[in-house]
Amino acid sequence: MQKIKNVVKNSALLGTLYASVLGLCMFFLRHLVRVDEKQIMFASYSGRQISDTPLAAYLILKADPKFADYRFVWAVNQPGEFSEFEDVKQVRMDSIGYFIQLLKSKYWISNASIERLIPFKHPNNIYIQFWHGVPLKTLGHYEPDLPHLVQYWYDHVELDYLFAYSAYDAEKLHELFPKTKQVIEQGQLRKWLSDQALVRPDLALKAQLQSDKPILLYVPTYRNDQQTAAFLNINELTDLMCDYQVIYRGHYFSERTDLPGLIDGNQFDLYQLFAVADLLVTDYSSVLFDFAYWQKPIYLYAPDLENYGVTRGFYFNPRELGLPLAESFDELKQYLLAGDSLTDVLKELEITYDPHDVNQTMQAFKACFK
Repeated sequence: MQKIKNVVKNSALLGTLYASVLGLCMFFLRHLVRVDEKQIMFASYSGRQISDTPLAAYLILKADPKFADYRFVWAVNQPGEFSEFEDVKQVRMDSIGYFIQLLKSKYWISNASIERLIPFKHPNNIYIQFWHGVPLKTLGHYEPDLPHLVQYWYDHVELDYLFAYSAYDAEKLHELFPKTKQVIEQGQLRKWLSDQALVRPDLALKAQLQSDKPILLYVPTYRNDQQTAAFLNINELTDLMCDYQVIYRGHYFSERTDLPGLIDGNQFDLYQLFAVADLLVTDYSSVLFDFAYWQKPIYLYAPDLENYGVTRGFYFNPRELGLPLAESFDELKQYLLAGDSLTDVLKELEITYDPHDVNQTMQAFKACFK
């Protein structure tokens, strides 16, 4: 099935046909479905998870007495997979029932495409988009080999509200989504998840942390060509595990790394990992901007920096972030051994890219509901 989806996404002809036919179906279907003014649909990473800002939005609204009579629906790829959310309605992505519930829901909350890359007009619905990260890597027309259907969605999707952290990503995301009606530069609700991780620690995660060693969280970004030389390999991870308890959190498209003693971070909430980690090692992942909120050391391991800049591209050189950037494993170990607290750099990162208090964000978010 995934191979078929990839063929459609990458073909200009098939992608246009897909968007046109399903867009026409949605046009007729929305005239048959009555909108429920108090129904909200949530989707995270196109149904792969119940997580990230859509999860924060769901929990915040659920706890607010003003939304006590609202109905919540989660769009997921596998209903029933998320046992801790059995008390909320779940619908299977891509089913007829899903599209009916989508049109029935007055409000849509997502961090990616909730309408399955079909940018149809939705005058009766309100689309709230919390994009899933501050863009360091180029997106849209700047991104080489981007599937035609994805670019078509970027160019034509009509977002009612697009939340951004700062002036930087507000500009980049509005450029990515030119038909956005309103960009709200008031931060993201991910900070709320970080705060919750402090007061409600994951006991299953803490049970795996049996060592007194510092906890190193390794979160590399995904690479389409799977250049394994750009990742820490088994020997390097084993080396680090002599001095650190290493948690590996791979991209959801990446294969898992099976190494005795290595903690699989993909089975835990990302913000719970932030709470327990003493430091972060990443490369070009936007996760660094969210981790900066914790004001704990961040190191960049980027052995393919020059090649990645040419083949994928950056909005700016990662060196400009001021974080320690290693292009070899030996260089990374030297930075880790030095143990700089990076206080000034981390504070500047937060001020520049994530300056808003989470209470401001929550107020701006709730104001979207009319």
